[in-house]
Amino acid sequence: SLGPSGDTQKNQELLDQLDMINVLAYAFLQVDGSGHVYFNHPAVDLSQRDVKGFCQQHSDSCPYAARALEGNFTAFARIQNTARPLTKIISIGGAGSQSTFENAIAHPKMFVQSASAIIAAYHLDGIDLDFEPSAFFGPGEGERYAQLVLALRKKLGARAYISIEVPGDWETLRSMDCRSSTSCHNNLTQIADDAYVSLMGYEFHDPYYPGGVTGNNSNLYS
Repeated sequence: SLGPSGDTQKNQELLDQLDMINVLAYAFLQVDGSGHVYFNHPAVDLSQRDVKGFCQQHSDSCPYAARALEGNFTAFARIQNTARPLTKIISIGGAGSQSTFENAIAHPKMFVQSASAIIAAYHLDGIDLDFEPSAFFGPGEGERYAQLVLALRKKLGARAYISIEVPGDWETLRSMDCRSSTSCHNNLTQIADDAYVSLMGYEFHDPYYPGGVTGNNSNLYS
C-alpha cells in the first residue's frame, strides 16, 4: 500500500518471493451496467492521488472515489522484479460475477475502452477475464465472449497478456460452444487463438474440502 506521503511501503520478504513468479494479477475489478470497468473496493484500491489524477479523467471507473484510502492499486503498478520481468495485469470478475460477465459482453466497445484506459494509465501489461457465471452460457453468449476477447487483442496489441479462466466441468465448457446438441461453434478454440485459457482446477479439489472428498463440480468420485 501507499504511506501517508504517497510513497510505497515495501515488504522486502514479499518482494523476494515475487522474484519467483512472472505474472501477477490484481483482483478483482468489476463491470457496471454500461460496460465500464470500475474499482469496487476503493478504500483498498485507491488513494487520494488516484482520485485527483486518474479518477478525474475516468470518473466511471471510480464510482465510490470518496472512500479512497489505501492506494493498493498504485502500489501494485509500481512493483518490479529484480531477477526476471514481471507481467502485471488486472483481473475482472471473480466468484459470483454473473452480472459483470453479462455487462461486459453486452457492451463490448465500452468494456474494451474502459479496461484499456486503466491498463494504459497505470502502465500495466494486460488483462485477465475471470468471469464465473452462476449458470451455463446462454444462446449467443459464447460467441460474444469470443468476440470480446478478439476485440481486446486488437485494442491492446499482439504483445499484451490476455487470459481467461474456465471451470473444470464438462457441461459448462460445452455450453460455451453449443446452443443445443446439434448447433455448436468453436468459441473456446477461437478464444484460445487470442488468449491464454486457464482451467480452474481447484473446482475439483482444494484444502477446504474435508478428507479426500472432491469439489462440487467433479463427477469423477463420490
